[in-house]
Amino acid sequence: MRNAQQKLEFAITLNLASKYSDAEVILRSLVDRDSTNVDFICALCDALFGQEKFDECRDRIEAALTIHGENLSLNTLMALVLVKLGDPAGAVRYGEKNVAICPDSAESHFDLGRLYMLLAKHADASRAFQQCLRLDPHHTAALHRLARIAYSAGDLQNAKQHFIHAVKVSPKCHQALTDLGWIYCLEERFEEAATTLHNSLKLNCENAQTHSHLGVVYHELNEHERARFHYLRSEEHGGASAALYASLARLSRDAGSSQEAIKYFDRALEFSPDCDQIKEEKAAILQNAIPSWHFVMLADENRNIGYQNAINKVERGKNVLDIGTGSGLLSMMAAKAGAKRIDTCEVVSELATIAKDIVEDNGFSDRITVHNMLSTQMSVGTELPVPVDLLVSEILDAGLLGENVLASHRHALANLTTKDVTVIPARAEVYGAVYEIPNLSNAFPLKEVCGFDLSRFNQFRVPNSYAKHHLEYVGHTRLSEVVLIQQIDFRELPPYYSNDDPLRFELDLPIRETGTAHAFCFWFDLHLDNDIVLSTSEHGEMRHWGQAFLFLKQHRRLNAGEISKLEV
Repeated sequence: MRNAQQKLEFAITLNLASKYSDAEVILRSLVDRDSTNVDFICALCDALFGQEKFDECRDRIEAALTIHGENLSLNTLMALVLVKLGDPAGAVRYGEKNVAICPDSAESHFDLGRLYMLLAKHADASRAFQQCLRLDPHHTAALHRLARIAYSAGDLQNAKQHFIHAVKVSPKCHQALTDLGWIYCLEERFEEAATTLHNSLKLNCENAQTHSHLGVVYHELNEHERARFHYLRSEEHGGASAALYASLARLSRDAGSSQEAIKYFDRALEFSPDCDQIKEEKAAILQNAIPSWHFVMLADENRNIGYQNAINKVERGKNVLDIGTGSGLLSMMAAKAGAKRIDTCEVVSELATIAKDIVEDNGFSDRITVHNMLSTQMSVGTELPVPVDLLVSEILDAGLLGENVLASHRHALANLTTKDVTVIPARAEVYGAVYEIPNLSNAFPLKEVCGFDLSRFNQFRVPNSYAKHHLEYVGHTRLSEVVLIQQIDFRELPPYYSNDDPLRFELDLPIRETGTAHAFCFWFDLHLDNDIVLSTSEHGEMRHWGQAFLFLKQHRRLNAGEISKLEV
């Protein structure tokens, strides 16, 4: 018997060291010798439980309970096994049985309370924990569970008092300190929260939740580097979760790093793909990074059909470069029309990432490659395997040339294309006229508003720049005839110019109606090829662009019949 007892003690030591399989070998031999010994059976079931052999564990306990029905250890083990087997209601029955067997056992009431919590019977769990505390007022775990119940019910004051009591009873209970620190954080007592959470870390420096809570605290205190440190420590110690990555995303957003924020929101969505809150926060950042005109442009059916028809007319098998892909739409049009290979570039990283996903969603990733870079950074032999023989772009603005289209095309034609490359769009003409626009004249430039001098606000306006508006939405009178300002051939580009040496045009404008000139408005006709023309004029086909408004520094009185000179 002494030998059997020594083996039992050794097997229990192995269980405590998580060496369950070694313990199982010893304990099976002991149970084979004496199948009714409850200590042998309990120790063997511990070893089986540790190896997740729950079915055998349950069967052995059921057999033992036919003999030892009132054994607290067996009933407790059965409750734990049933929880693992997905039967918490059955587990509660064994917990209640233990309380009936030994009503004066604080541990029995505590175990029953934990089982009630698994069934979300918080009122029953609370009563069980309170009874546990009546029997053992210093039962830290029961105090902690009561605090958790109060917290889940939104009763922060009661939760805080229970956590404080738990810390007093057991100053080294790091989890109680962590939870108390979080309560202080919710109460916006951030300095107390930081102190309490650091005290918890002194007891357990690898607690992921404590580090995560400290990240929130330091974020609220605007100590971004310390917040980042603790968020990353939480991740390092197994705290990876939707909540953690969402917190890192918000920190990155508030620190001005939109790209990093998007990355962390994406990681959060990997853990919680249906979380609307995370999706909305990510969308808000993307909205700031991606101007809303992209949506209006993509909804412009005339524009879309025009480009598609022009691309469809090009012979199949082309190597294509799409400059400034945005959503990837023009590249996919080219792929559908039979292009051999399409390389497309997008400098905005958020757009480039989404374009890659859209291309993959539509089944074109085998022929379309999205490069997160400027076209002027590309070269043949690196990004492009061969010079392209179809160049597609729509890097335009309301005034036609504001999106650096000339520099991009100039580089592409010199370095990235064949000599006989097809270019879409092929050419454009810019037209304009002088307008009287009373509703906008007071703001361009700003002078007096409601009796207050706001002229200093004009320093935020870029001199000699134009703004996008829609003539159809503002009251206006066209004072001059429409004149042709410029013609652009996107294969034979005009001379290089810069902000220091811009293109200037001296215009002679026949005045058709007397009035006060407030702005020179201009628009363009875009020739996608020799047949397809899209106009951004007031009543043109491409409605999303609007017109470019160049407000005059000084309003001018014009008379019908005269010729007015204007430099733009």
